[in-house]
Amino acid sequence: MGPALREASSSVYEALVRQAAQSLVRRIRATSVVIAKHAEQDVGAPMRKELSALVKMWRTLVPGGPSTECPPLAPLLRRQPGLENAPSPALLALVPSFTRQAVAEGEVVFLEGEQGDAMYLIASGSVDVVRHVRGGAKRLVTLTAGGQFGCNALVELGARTASCVAATPCWLYRIDAARFRAPPPQAGLLWWESVLHNLGDQLRRSDDNLRAIVGHAPEPKVEEPVETDALRALLDASGFRNEGDVFSSELEAMEVVFTEDQRRNPIRRD
Repeated sequence: MGPALREASSSVYEALVRQAAQSLVRRIRATSVVIAKHAEQDVGAPMRKELSALVKMWRTLVPGGPSTECPPLAPLLRRQPGLENAPSPALLALVPSFTRQAVAEGEVVFLEGEQGDAMYLIASGSVDVVRHVRGGAKRLVTLTAGGQFGCNALVELGARTASCVAATPCWLYRIDAARFRAPPPQAGLLWWESVLHNLGDQLRRSDDNLRAIVGHAPEPKVEEPVETDALRALLDASGFRNEGDVFSSELEAMEVVFTEDQRRNPIRRD
């Protein structure tokens, strides 16, 4: 039934994919909270520094970013999970949604607690992802070319749950929140499937980090179920549910929970 929905570019299938992405984001946030409770610092907490007028002038003349040309975007998109076999027209339709950004070594891309307004794809260089812990920060992972970061706060609006800092001079491709949530029609379904793949990879990395710190992966704490009336209404209207309870287990799995992190950083509903 799922493949048939996908082939028909069904709005039901896309709604299920987006809902699954939200579920993964909430699980990643829950894991991040436990990591912050148990991890010991291994790096200093990142912060933005106010530059003097002289330094700003110097950086205008010598930016300090990568010394090489920015790699083209299309091959990088082709390497993303879920986009390996995407039709070329659909893949190329995504390219205008991104803008290039040069980043100097040590530069903060965004800080934990800031509101998310963009997602990033690393074209060259590397980026450290760090989580604030008691008295400092814990480096969770170093992402290299082809890695992406920052989508969690766009899948479900909220504050960043980690900071991202350039470990080397980098070229990044940036996609803003509006284009992320509404990609070109010819690429929309493929884009959201790719987002889901990447979130799955991120959740596995988070679980690995937690196992290394406390010896086990987290069990999500059930506190407040999220209403899925809109999704259920969509399924009812489509007639899809009339064929039985094929998706009953999937729908139950989507009754996910708010986490401690979400209470501290309430989700905005635009």
